Amino acid sequence: MARPRSEIQRVKDRQVVGELLLKGCNQAQIAQLLEVAPSTICRDVAAIKAEWRQQAMADIYELQQQELERLRLVEHEAWLSWETQKGQGSFNPIFLEVIRRVIGQRAKILGLEANVMQRVQMLTRQNLQMFLESLRSRLSPEAWLELKSAIVQAEKASQ
Repeated sequence: MARPRSEIQRVKDRQVVGELLLKGCNQAQIAQLLEVAPSTICRDVAAIKAEWRQQAMADIYELQQQELERLRLVEHEAWLSWETQKGQGSFNPIFLEVIRRVIGQRAKILGLEANVMQRVQMLTRQNLQMFLESLRSRLSPEAWLELKSAIVQAEKASQ
């Protein structure tokens, strides 16, 4: 029943074995269909599954890289918008919120611990507080109250 296979035949057989596995055939059925020893199919299945795992890991890595690049772009645009509005003397805390969320998403993708994110959020809030204090002296009392109201609304919206 068993016959020796060339390397080319082994590659072709493994493609067929993979397709049959996905269709629900067991190893004994595949061995019978391909007229090879069950131990050959067992080795083929192990090689196929290892290849599938390797491909899945490569796919996941590629998706992670794409998502990290997308987040980098969003963060860059948020910082540009923040700096532009700051230079114009206006203030919208939504840009800092976007940056904070991007940092959180990046931390999740990279598998960083939650306490790292808490530190980042604390730093972002401290930077915001410092910036607000520097703005207070430059704004009219009405503008200051309007700004505080916008911050409260943004905080409520982000929760």
